[in-house]
Amino acid sequence: MPVVARRSLVRFVAAAVLLLLIAAVHAPSAAGAPATTSVPPSGTLTEYYWAYEGDIEPIEIQLDGELLNTGVISFSLDLTNPSDQVTIFDFDSMTQEYHVDLIVNAPLLENLGEPPQKLHVDLMGPLTNLDPPELQPFSLETILIESHLNGGGTFGAGQLFEGWRYSNIQINKKENTIIINGDGNVTEVKPSQENNVEGDVEGDLIDPTETQIIPLTGTGEALLNPTPYGVGGILELFVDSADPPARASEGGGAASFPYAATAGIAAAAAVALAAGALYARRRLS
Repeated sequence: MPVVARRSLVRFVAAAVLLLLIAAVHAPSAAGAPATTSVPPSGTLTEYYWAYEGDIEPIEIQLDGELLNTGVISFSLDLTNPSDQVTIFDFDSMTQEYHVDLIVNAPLLENLGEPPQKLHVDLMGPLTNLDPPELQPFSLETILIESHLNGGGTFGAGQLFEGWRYSNIQINKKENTIIINGDGNVTEVKPSQENNVEGDVEGDLIDPTETQIIPLTGTGEALLNPTPYGVGGILELFVDSADPPARASEGGGAASFPYAATAGIAAAAAVALAAGALYARRRLS
């Protein structure tokens, strides 16, 4: 091979390598590259109740001057309005909201010929602890969220317990598995069949005149999902997501280099090497 041809081939191979380096430097790494430092979560995490049921120990109440035993009180979720059965974690204000519609029943109601009673409950309070307090962007992580909520609800008009109030102070601990986007925002991804929450029910039942304040104790279990009941499920949301960080997390962690950058470098390499080879053939011919 003539010396001039060999030098030309070397120059174009060197040019191809240089083009690879330039592509690496200017690749859109900010669009998908994992951050190296942890950040506090931000944004909101919304979950919808698909089921919520439990039992409260029997109590004695006075109705029309008569002391009556309720028997075991049961409650379940009223799914007439699925999108209203929701809890919202706000990581910017470090608060949690909780809104559910419940159907309450007891042997006493059946004995009196009364239908189950409907109760809407609203609770709100601060997030008191996040563990860990900071999360790695572009990752799939489990976080323990603790909150201290208070509030309650009032039985609506036209019911036997019209005007009676349910008052509640609730301390929650809940684990969530979440996808962390690049800016620290969070998206719920935990499968619904595993996202069960069990806990104690404690509060007071208060009559309209506030002469009866009756402590309530019991247990409950809830099933939550990132979509309202009947609108799909977490597996559908997770698989159909077009978010590159979600895709990376599905594969077991963030990619070491963004797909777009890798594809760009590969294309640049192919063009550069093809051009160099073509030019060398022409010089050698």
